[in-house]
Amino acid sequence: MCYPKEKASMDQQRTIWTVIIAAVIVITVVVSAMAYQSTQNLADLSENNPTDLEPYRALTFDLNLPPLSSARYVLWVVDEAGQYTLIKEFMVNDALFTTDLTGRPLSTSVDVEDFDLHQAESFMVTIEAKEGAVTAPSSTIVLQTKQRSGASYRLKFPHDLAKAVGSYILATPTNGPSTAELSGVWFAAPAGLQLPTLPDSWLYAAWLKQGQTWLPIGAFTSATAADDRAQFSGPRAGYESPGEDFLTNARVSDPVFPLDLTADSTEVVITLQPKGLGTSGDRPLYYLPLLQAPVAPTAVTNTAYDLAAVETMPSGVIRIITR
Repeated sequence: MCYPKEKASMDQQRTIWTVIIAAVIVITVVVSAMAYQSTQNLADLSENNPTDLEPYRALTFDLNLPPLSSARYVLWVVDEAGQYTLIKEFMVNDALFTTDLTGRPLSTSVDVEDFDLHQAESFMVTIEAKEGAVTAPSSTIVLQTKQRSGASYRLKFPHDLAKAVGSYILATPTNGPSTAELSGVWFAAPAGLQLPTLPDSWLYAAWLKQGQTWLPIGAFTSATAADDRAQFSGPRAGYESPGEDFLTNARVSDPVFPLDLTADSTEVVITLQPKGLGTSGDRPLYYLPLLQAPVAPTAVTNTAYDLAAVETMPSGVIRIITR
């Protein structure tokens, strides 16, 4: 039996405990909210004020680039304001090893003294002249940030060449009809090239490779106009398209002219070239093939033969690291 005084005392105790429990819950919620807000403030501070963090002063780069010894590659970091800072100058040798400007092996791990890599918005690689100081990037961009994931930056060639297609014919328009017709290669009807328009810093070049010998056809920016040379052609006009007859002016190291293109493992190659590196030497000074195809021993004149795409576009990854 519960007496009135005892019941009142029990009700009072329940009320007191209810108030205490409610107060504890309120205090817990308030403390949790304050802790969360403090965490958010720190995160905002870290994101918006990277200088308040310990600076990042190192990176590694893993770049798939063509050999380059007649000029140099330069790696740049770009900040949020679009300002460029030079990170490293280097070359790539024929064995695809990264070297310094004297040809000595070069580490792909770089300490960065003058730039806090927290502020890195993107990276890019340009081609620059081999001699002289570099104070600003050229317009010849060979790699640029395509995607960022945390501290990793994935780089790609910045121009879309996926739709490049073409074909060639064997013919010799510069020496008259029915004469050494297997000694010339042209990108003219019934064949032709469909190539994307390039920025001013790049051009296309066509080459003939027979055995170990490279023979320049010519450089061009338009697939529907003649290229920039007729080094080996005859006295008559060629087609209004890139191409070359290999009839005269053979160099000392060249095979005997007129050249039979159906012999000795001949290939036709379209490359991408930075302007100013040259397209008339013993081999391409910058070998970035875009389209290529062999000349079959059974090939005949004035018949279109398709060129195949070459999957060799530059790419790379840069990773920011701590020391």
